[in-house]
Amino acid sequence: MGWPSGIVQGKSHKSGEKLKQKSGRQPSTKAESSSSRPTQQPSVTFLFVVNELIPNQQYPRANFDQWGSRLPPGHPDAYIGEESSLVFKYTSVTPDSCSIQRMPEYSWYRTGRDQPGSICTWDQTGEHISITEYHLYKTCTVFRGWRFLPLMFMYNDATITELDNSDVGTMLHAVHLRPRDSNPGVSEVVTRASLYAAGRSADWIPSLLPLKYANPFADAPHSRGLAGELPVILGLMGLSQPPGQGTIDDAFMRGFWRDDKKWRCPLTHNQDAIPGPDQDPRALLVQVCFDPENPTGSNEQTLSSLEWGQIIVAG
Repeated sequence: MGWPSGIVQGKSHKSGEKLKQKSGRQPSTKAESSSSRPTQQPSVTFLFVVNELIPNQQYPRANFDQWGSRLPPGHPDAYIGEESSLVFKYTSVTPDSCSIQRMPEYSWYRTGRDQPGSICTWDQTGEHISITEYHLYKTCTVFRGWRFLPLMFMYNDATITELDNSDVGTMLHAVHLRPRDSNPGVSEVVTRASLYAAGRSADWIPSLLPLKYANPFADAPHSRGLAGELPVILGLMGLSQPPGQGTIDDAFMRGFWRDDKKWRCPLTHNQDAIPGPDQDPRALLVQVCFDPENPTGSNEQTLSSLEWGQIIVAG
């Protein structure tokens, strides 16, 4: 799918329907005052897309490491389009369980080349089209190259951002794992730390991260889970699937990540997901937005707490 002109109607489009904010709960009466009813914490929710970027085969390959392996390109011209995923909604049912739901009323929207994209809803009445874009939490581009290269990411959309190693937001970062001091055995995805998990026998290695990220120490605590940069983890889930139309959706529609938060993608899926030494690194654009229907459970504070205080992938 090349760059569009005008409105992109994502595969999740449902025509003629516009999202309406749900009204809040009516003020309580004296008979059900806050003093007589326990306060229930809202579920943490967010919307997300994971789009596979399409490389431009005419763009000159200039980024190689010292062993000749292809590195992610450094310019937006290296991509000619994207294969947009469905829009999904994450719900943290409890701190130890989650669910993933397809959201057909939402779409991916990008006006054209060199323009940022957004999760949105749209409504068409006659010739008039109304677009509603939703508040962004984070955007990342996640890369996976030849098996000897580290997993990498960029705090930006690689289709509109030129690589610049002088700025944290525009440079390539290798995926590092930092042990969580308050919860031994939990690994947090960060930019600078260790290249192996905080705990041994992690259930998400090698199906989510390569075997080289396994903790090598026999006296390390048992792994309890993966947390940290949310869009990077979602990108790693997408990269566990082989490239192709609709394959990224499988990572979230086939029940690999749900219920107890464990990642259960079969390892066989990974064999065709890793580029060869002469192939371009795969690049997935991940966008996470706040859920407009759950402002108390989907905001900067609750999503930051999910990343740095809870577990995103268990085991």
